Amino acid sequence: MRLLNTSTFKLEDFNGHSRQKVSYAILSHCWGKRSAELLEVINSMFDWYKNAELCSVYMEDCTLLRSIRPYVWMNTCCIDKRSSAELSEAINSMYKWYAGAEVCFAYLSDYFEFGFSTFEGSRWFRRGWTLQELLAPRKVLIFDATWSELGTRNILKHVIAKTTGIDIRALQGYWKIQDEFSIVQKMSWAAMRETTRREDLAYCLLGIFDINIPIIYEEGNKAFQQLQLEIMKFSEDQSLFAWQDEINIDSEMLGDDC
Repeated sequence: MRLLNTSTFKLEDFNGHSRQKVSYAILSHCWGKRSAELLEVINSMFDWYKNAELCSVYMEDCTLLRSIRPYVWMNTCCIDKRSSAELSEAINSMYKWYAGAEVCFAYLSDYFEFGFSTFEGSRWFRRGWTLQELLAPRKVLIFDATWSELGTRNILKHVIAKTTGIDIRALQGYWKIQDEFSIVQKMSWAAMRETTRREDLAYCLLGIFDINIPIIYEEGNKAFQQLQLEIMKFSEDQSLFAWQDEINIDSEMLGDDC
């Protein structure tokens, strides 16, 4: 696991026992054109902390981050996507990493608390990868586009449940998602969500079902079929196969992988 040091803006590796001891936060967002990539952070190709869309505010004034956790993790720069082995390990481990974080900062870049946009209309609630970012961490703090704090997941659980269809108990932070909710329930939470790549419709659900499968891009819907087959090893619930046609694929948003 690779984490970004909020004091030095350098990436550091943590594995095994060292990862269990380190305190870190998760930064959750929907990707934009200026999201920082790992290679640019390593090579310091630009002033990342001043230019990256996600962290432009935090990294210019890190008071909040530094006062809470010395390290942060985000998918835009903490995974080396050039390495298929590292990408596969990260996707299969992501839910566990989120669950191990002290807090998740969820940034709704398209919602302004005092504007004309609506909280329920934020695309953060419609993207596939943000589902586990909403559910796995023990605490989630939600911010609008100006980095104004809107509240915690627990405080906002009623409006989030209404917006997403997620059982309100799953938003309270002390239920084990993998064990306490049925396959049909968990599939329904993902039914209206979208990903850019077809395969990610399956991969973003791995942690929620507590399973691992090989990460193979370019196999299309076979990835979701593989997810279903893997789930069926532990369940006899045939209704699982009714969900393939319920999942949305946003094929036009080629630059948005959250």
